[in-house]
Amino acid sequence: MENEIIYNYVPLWGSWQIEELLGKGSFGSVYRVSKDVYGDKIYSVVKIISIPNKDQYNSAISITGSRDNATLSKYFESLAKSIVNEINLLYTLKGSSNIISFEDHMIEKKSNNLGWDILIRMEQATSLTEYLSTNTLQKKDIIQFGIDIC
Repeated sequence: MENEIIYNYVPLWGSWQIEELLGKGSFGSVYRVSKDVYGDKIYSVVKIISIPNKDQYNSAISITGSRDNATLSKYFESLAKSIVNEINLLYTLKGSSNIISFEDHMIEKKSNNLGWDILIRMEQATSLTEYLSTNTLQKKDIIQFGIDIC
């Protein structure tokens, strides 16, 4: 796991350390991170999206019909811009009580100039599955979840 790209950025934002990998998906990985604040450890999560990953690279060649770095770079830039647009949306939603809180982000151009590493720090939350493993829901709780989702 030490060869994961995120370790190139430790300490994250100057003070956050990686605790563990929480999960991986087709677009990125999510890590639990922590930092010490006056003797207390606080936690957050960081999602890292590396553009392009192997699947995105192969897909870009199929879509663009080219292996030319300039053409591929433009394609990957459009992917990065769409993620930046989502980050901007997260900024506008910050403080909404029913949405995971967005805390910080960074976007780094890869050294090969053919992509980006995008790191997004968000509040750590308990998944519904984890919550249900230790809590019993009453009818009123389920109704409240429905209202919150709406």
